[in-house]
Amino acid sequence: MLTNVLSPETDFESTGKIVPLQFRPKQKRKPVTLIVGIVCKDQIVIASDSRTTFPSHIQEDTKKISVLEFKCGKALVAHAGFTALSGDAIDILTQRAANFDPKHFRDLPELAQTVLNELYVRQASVYKESQRDSIHSFMRDNVGFALILAFFHERKPYIYTLNFPMLSIEKATTHFAATGQGETLGAYLMKEYTDPGMDSELGIAVAVYVVETVGKHDKTVGGPTRVGIVENPSHISAADALAFPPPPFGLHSYEVLRERCYLLSENNVAEIASVVTKVGAAMKQSQNKKLKAELRRQSEKKIKKMLGDDYYSDEPDKKPRKKNPP
Repeated sequence: MLTNVLSPETDFESTGKIVPLQFRPKQKRKPVTLIVGIVCKDQIVIASDSRTTFPSHIQEDTKKISVLEFKCGKALVAHAGFTALSGDAIDILTQRAANFDPKHFRDLPELAQTVLNELYVRQASVYKESQRDSIHSFMRDNVGFALILAFFHERKPYIYTLNFPMLSIEKATTHFAATGQGETLGAYLMKEYTDPGMDSELGIAVAVYVVETVGKHDKTVGGPTRVGIVENPSHISAADALAFPPPPFGLHSYEVLRERCYLLSENNVAEIASVVTKVGAAMKQSQNKKLKAELRRQSEKKIKKMLGDDYYSDEPDKKPRKKNPP
């Protein structure tokens, strides 16, 4: 059994590695971010919270969504989890992607996976081979993180989730994806309130609503909501297309149209959040009243009969029988 266990409180910035200052067991660390993505009619919308929880304080202004530029396009990349490693991964990925020319829709996610793999090897290299299994478990529970990539390839939308230290790549099989703390509730809400091919305006509102709602139920999710958007090149206007240089020989014009990829301003997102919060509260109150009234109408008579003084049953599988008189 391994007695030396990696600690996340380390000298990461000066060494570039998670080198433990002290070997001791540590309590599992929860992910502290929610990232959601929705594929809309002509855009992909990514939203996140901005809270990062440290042992000594809580930071409410973390930027967890970035624009990733590659040779012939742009993508959104968002991170959830241990910020020291996820930030390092995004920095390396940004550098590698600058001259990267993906030919297949999996090329960009696989580039990100290569970065995560190199990061894993670097962190594990300071430990003995016999310790690797225990170190892997510790990294999973204490310094793990996830990346979400959102982009278009040949006019088709893709959302990928990558996990560290599992080094997995998962393509979204529906029109939405969620990762991080509260992802179960987030996925449920998106399943309820989104549809394939929905307008991006509604998609943005729903994404903000999901993050704000999860934040009310989970104290590790919070701070101002952030929103990023990547547009399908086929929906860029003619005026925007003219702003790009002419296509090189041998390429069709649409192949050099760079996706418009940007982050909404904090003020704009705050206004959207205010609207969706008010609408959500009003709808919840109205729905609760309707639900109670319908439950009463549909079941009150039957439940009264089941629970009446004239019937009882000690065995649920058997038919209720009349109570013996006292």
